[in-house]
Amino acid sequence: MRLLSCLIVVVFGFVAGEPATARALYVAHHLEGDPEAAMGEVAWVKVSGEPVDYWLKFGWTERELRIGIKLSPEAMEAGKYFHFCLDIENDSDFSYQEDDYHFSISLPDGDGTVSSSLVRAGGETVTPSEVISGQGRQAGANWLVDIAVDLQALRDGPMELGGDLGMMLELKQTPGPNPMPIHWGDLLFGDGVGTVSPLALQRMQKHQAEQELRFQVHQVDPLDTGELSEAARRDLARVRQRIVAAQREEVDPADLVGYLRSQQADGSWKDIRYYDSGLPDMAGGWEHMNRLLAIAVGIRFAGLGEDAREALYRGLDYWFDHDFIFTNWWRNEIGVPLQMGRIALLDVQLSEAKVKRIVEIMKRAKRPMTGQNLVWINKVTVMRGVLERKPALVDRAFERIEDEVRISAGEGLQADYSFHQHGALLYSHGYGAEFLIDATQCFYWSQGGQFEMAGKTRDLLENMLLEGNRWMARGQFADYAALGRNVARPESSGRYLARVAATLLEAGAERREELQALVASANGGGEDVLAGNRYFHRSEFMVHRRPEFYASVNVYSRRMSGTEYLNGEGLKSYYLPDGATLFLRSGNEYEGILPVWDWRGIPGTTTPLGEGPIPRVGSGTSGSKGTTDFAGGVSDGWYGCVGYDYEKDDVRAKKAYFAFDWGLVCLGAQIESARGRPLRTTVNQTLLKQDVTLSGQGGQPDRMERGELRLSGGDSWASHHGLLYYFPGVQSVLLRAETQHGSWRELSRRESDAPLSEDVFTIAVEHAPAGKGAYAYAVVDEGLIESAQAFARHAKFTVLANSAQQQAVLDEAAGIAGLVFYEEGRVELGNGFALESDRRCALLVLEGAAGTFTLTVASPARESGEINLSIERISDGERRSAKVHLPRGPHAAGSSVSTTLAF
Repeated sequence: MRLLSCLIVVVFGFVAGEPATARALYVAHHLEGDPEAAMGEVAWVKVSGEPVDYWLKFGWTERELRIGIKLSPEAMEAGKYFHFCLDIENDSDFSYQEDDYHFSISLPDGDGTVSSSLVRAGGETVTPSEVISGQGRQAGANWLVDIAVDLQALRDGPMELGGDLGMMLELKQTPGPNPMPIHWGDLLFGDGVGTVSPLALQRMQKHQAEQELRFQVHQVDPLDTGELSEAARRDLARVRQRIVAAQREEVDPADLVGYLRSQQADGSWKDIRYYDSGLPDMAGGWEHMNRLLAIAVGIRFAGLGEDAREALYRGLDYWFDHDFIFTNWWRNEIGVPLQMGRIALLDVQLSEAKVKRIVEIMKRAKRPMTGQNLVWINKVTVMRGVLERKPALVDRAFERIEDEVRISAGEGLQADYSFHQHGALLYSHGYGAEFLIDATQCFYWSQGGQFEMAGKTRDLLENMLLEGNRWMARGQFADYAALGRNVARPESSGRYLARVAATLLEAGAERREELQALVASANGGGEDVLAGNRYFHRSEFMVHRRPEFYASVNVYSRRMSGTEYLNGEGLKSYYLPDGATLFLRSGNEYEGILPVWDWRGIPGTTTPLGEGPIPRVGSGTSGSKGTTDFAGGVSDGWYGCVGYDYEKDDVRAKKAYFAFDWGLVCLGAQIESARGRPLRTTVNQTLLKQDVTLSGQGGQPDRMERGELRLSGGDSWASHHGLLYYFPGVQSVLLRAETQHGSWRELSRRESDAPLSEDVFTIAVEHAPAGKGAYAYAVVDEGLIESAQAFARHAKFTVLANSAQQQAVLDEAAGIAGLVFYEEGRVELGNGFALESDRRCALLVLEGAAGTFTLTVASPARESGEINLSIERISDGERRSAKVHLPRGPHAAGSSVSTTLAF
């Protein structure tokens, strides 16, 4: 379906012999009086679809966009729903900019009801029912659908005559390859008869020409002129050799024997389901492709003979005959082309006809994307250029990959070396892992000839690995906060870090000792002794490390997406980013726990008790983004703290986290449920490794084996597997040690439903439904303290404040205090001094020798401007003050800055 017929259509010419697809231009009528009545006067515009047509009309008021849709019976039968996208500023390709919104709009049901949902928003999350509404009605044989969009709710001001926006309205039908450009258009806001000034039309035509050129560059291969030079032949051969070498992987000989024996005469396998309800089955088709690649690897590296090559060719022919097209665009335009390219490069005896068929499939990888999707597409293009012996194509693909290895304020590598994909969503161990693997691989492939990438590209990749991804892992464990929906995949781990480090070493990276240590630890053969504190201000995520332990804190504001549910993955991730904390010593504390986890009790989160299904990400009132602007922290590189103004559904709380040499202190205040539901703050939920020791009568330790019990006395504690959990004051602490059950299918519709079970230890603070609750607890590495009893008698920390206004903790021995101000205020530091701030912020105060104080401050709201800080010596009222300029701009806002005060 391409939007080719409209009120005004701008059609461009031809490029390199290929027709450019017109980007449709519509003019909306300015509606005066009653918009409903006025829309009846607007003419219908036919949209040529595949396989059916439908009709549109557009109107606008200063606040609303009105869209009329007319659907024939054939369209109602063929269609499933509308994918509706808005680019409010008309400055992107409906990717994940702050002004981009993707909605799903249902076709009307029998009584005309039309529902909508927010698929994704680049900026702040909106509630679909508040910005978009629809109603359908039958008119003879056709259905009419009226859509109203509150544009003023999506932008800062009203729409004006001559203004414009980008729009895509696609009737989703049976799956097929997604041709580019995407089915989209531009909407100009005209007068009452649907016309615009020549100047506005000229401006839009110029804008369309620029956008069209961008897509044509992706659609058309560069020209290679003349015969290949000897140097070009050598460079192409070198790249091919390196690509082939990169495909060497462990292939189970038993699997290969099974594939060869069970393959049917037509090249298929009986145990694979190729179709589901008449449509190509994605899992089955992908399994077929993976078996072909495994056979190709076996032929090249494991000595498989001609019978295997014949099986490979039969399997390829079966694919060519059916040309499976899936509902997921990634499989069609990246996954299958990538696998096909690998197979073609591995088998030097592949016929010219088969190579040609594979190349045609690989040409589907042309979508102009960002981040890792762009890298994947151009990795396919590198392979295709090698197969077609087109050095200009290979060179352009390497150049595009190199261009994407940069610091970005949108998707991709961030200024703090975290990685975003699908908008502002931390994905360092998901898409970011693939980005590192592929970009470093492509950097190495390019070296030594005309395709060579610059050394600064390698340096950025090295920094991303060592200053970003490495910090978010402990040995082979990859922090769940950085996995996105990959948290629902059993194979997710940090082992890829070793592969990337090894590739960078091969490519001549400079930080060789660190890379070699990472290869060892990520392969499970060396200790992970990285130490320090890192607050990733672009991703609202803190990691605190000592050689003995790893801890992390994951929060998210309305600037960030916390996680996602997509393609059936992430079914239980709703509470995953809500102040979650993880604690590791060995690195295997959570190994295999995810299928059996109680996902309402993620460590660090404050959630309502309940037995019903966990809400889907994006289905609650908060959508996939946070709902407050105060979520973030401060770090001086060794210590750190995080403050979180938490609000989700009916639950509110002030939550803060303070990182010290021996562990983490967590505070909660003003905890309440507007619906009066009982709440629980989970301290940890980890594999049960041994019996639990806990505080008993008279301060003597007691032992818990199985079951459930509660600690309700003052200054209680529990100990398990090298971690001490200490609760100052009187709190209701729940301990549970039991077997939990589940399956990966509960997290992802793609995974096995085989039942799994693990022994799990849970410790949590319970909050009564009435009133405003609070909590305070410390999680301590027992190897760094004398004993649990000694810590309980003389705790290493003092809670200075725990209210809705401030939360603060002091480690007197280390001379470090962490403070979170939710508003201006004053906190006594417990050492004879008090600190004042005239703005909300997060602060670290490190007391040095001779009355010096180092203040490190950041804005969890990413606010800029000046902040006034002062320290007062309480005994005589003497004070020292500093005016600090908070970092500003898309890359620096929210980062930490330090100053020193001396008495």
